[in-house]
Amino acid sequence: MKRFVNPLNLPLWALLTGGVGLLLRVWLMTSGVDQKGFIVTGHFAAILLLILVIGAMVALFFLTRDLLEAGKYEFNFPASDVSGYGAFVAAAGIFISSFIEIFTAIDTLEVIAAVLGMGAAVLLVLTGVYRRRGTAPSVLVHIGICVYLMFRLICYYRHWSSDPQILDYCFQLVATACLMLTTYQRATFDAQEGKRRPYAFFSLATIFFSCISLVGWGNILFFLSVVIWQITDLCSLIPLSLDDIYFDEEDSEC
Repeated sequence: MKRFVNPLNLPLWALLTGGVGLLLRVWLMTSGVDQKGFIVTGHFAAILLLILVIGAMVALFFLTRDLLEAGKYEFNFPASDVSGYGAFVAAAGIFISSFIEIFTAIDTLEVIAAVLGMGAAVLLVLTGVYRRRGTAPSVLVHIGICVYLMFRLICYYRHWSSDPQILDYCFQLVATACLMLTTYQRATFDAQEGKRRPYAFFSLATIFFSCISLVGWGNILFFLSVVIWQITDLCSLIPLSLDDIYFDEEDSEC
């Protein structure tokens, strides 16, 4: 499989497969719902969507397993204006989304999550500044964003769990969980302990599931921001051989 997909094309691959998933979900929501609003059991779009998700995750596992460690932050996250501006755009989207959620919150926990979201947007701007410089921010920056995502996941899951139809919310749930794990992995890079395989897997999975989640105004604003953030903040996807790692470690010791 890896012979047919260049690792450098994985971001485009995640976008395209996520786009196909979005089309299948829209098809399911428009023609696979009965008069009571329930999804028809065994609808062809649901079957295809399930096959796509399983196939995409299996493919991502195999396509990212050769991303051995590079050993240096600068190799994985070099100075990049595109990455910096991508973080700025994503921060604006998340800030607006969180600001709106303050006025739609139904309890204190949701207000706290929305405020944390606005704070996370500020931290995301800070990551954009560092990406343009090619230097690592404090590990607390991405940890702070991770805390916001944890609160957001808790708040939304309270509503999702009461929905008997898992297809209504499972993609948003998985996308948010993958983003939280991606942000945690990103923090490990800031601490000079990052690993490319898990980071690339969760980041690309976040892009895939976020694309499928682009339904409804609130979801579109938030998850489109997430896609922009992740597509511009991927680690280096250049495969390394074991010899490359060996010599890199020798250079570090010197």
